[in-house]
Amino acid sequence: MRRLFIILILATTSPAMASDYQVISQVATVIASAEPCGFKIDEDAIADYFSKNVAADDLAFAGKLNTALYAANSRLKNMPGLQKRIHCAQTRRAAKAHGFIN
Repeated sequence: MRRLFIILILATTSPAMASDYQVISQVATVIASAEPCGFKIDEDAIADYFSKNVAADDLAFAGKLNTALYAANSRLKNMPGLQKRIHCAQTRRAAKAHGFIN
C-alpha cells in the first residue's frame, strides 16, 4: 500500500514541483546539518539564494521548508557515527561550493 501511495505521488508531481521540493530539501539538509556538523551557515548567503530561486508569490515555500527542515533534523538525530561523519564531510563541501559557508 505504501509503495502504491509513493507511486501515485510521483505520478501526479510535475518535474517542476519535484525540482522545487528537491532544491528546498537539499538546502534544508545543509541548514539542519550546520550545528551537529560543527560549521556555521552564512545566513545572508542562504537568504540571498532563496530570494533568487523562490518566486516572490510562493506562499507554500515556508511550509515546504519547515517540512524539509523537520525531516532533515530527524534524520540527523538517528544517524550513526560513521554515516554522520561522512554526511557532515560532504554537506560541508557542498555548502562551501554553494557559498553557504566560508
